[in-house]
Amino acid sequence: MGYYTETFKVNYLDVDPSGKLTPKGFIKYLQDIANHHSEDLGYGYTNITKTNLAWVLLNWKVKIFKNVTVADSLFIKTWPRSFSRTISYRDFKIYDSANNLICIATSKWALTNYTTRTLERIPEEMANAYGIVEESVFDDFTYEKIKEPENSVLSYEYTIQRRDIDTNHHVNNLCYLDFAYETLPEDVYNNLNVSNIEVLYKKEIKYKDTIKCFYTYVDNKHIITIKNNDLSIIHSIISIY
Repeated sequence: MGYYTETFKVNYLDVDPSGKLTPKGFIKYLQDIANHHSEDLGYGYTNITKTNLAWVLLNWKVKIFKNVTVADSLFIKTWPRSFSRTISYRDFKIYDSANNLICIATSKWALTNYTTRTLERIPEEMANAYGIVEESVFDDFTYEKIKEPENSVLSYEYTIQRRDIDTNHHVNNLCYLDFAYETLPEDVYNNLNVSNIEVLYKKEIKYKDTIKCFYTYVDNKHIITIKNNDLSIIHSIISIY
């Protein structure tokens, strides 16, 4: 199948007080189109009873060139650029209504057994159904393990609510951006102009878990580290700049 495209209209709930699409909003539409692609091919959530397979997101790298406002139209193109055993890499391009490229993104996904939560080898027929487009939006980019920065300060603590849980029975990927923004110092949040977002998902967060979020600023990046209550587990590391 290769390229998959869809047009979205920026929703009021996805913009900030100035009317601009939030970084979380950008990622929401990227996540939506990836899910829609899988649904159309028979490998989405509505097919889990048949396939017992689910995609789990491991990484995001997003670069925003230009923002848009509420009611603007977004034309999004996505494609799998490779499959390797249990892993798929998926890239994206977002255009505004004037056909300007306003955002690019790449992501890393793992195929899992929905019942046992273990990794599954990607079936050949699944890979063939998706197809591969050997186009990368970031030249020579490979995901590396983001390390926890030193001298981070505990800035936010939160106990997971029912509203945070998705169909995989863990905290939805988008909620991590909410946690990151709540962790930012007030002056940083008020003056933030985001062009780049990188997210590493390491360990799922479940209902009633208490998380502790740490903040630091290093190499011109705002780094948020999300840990469990006793600090023994890193759930996610998020870089915003």
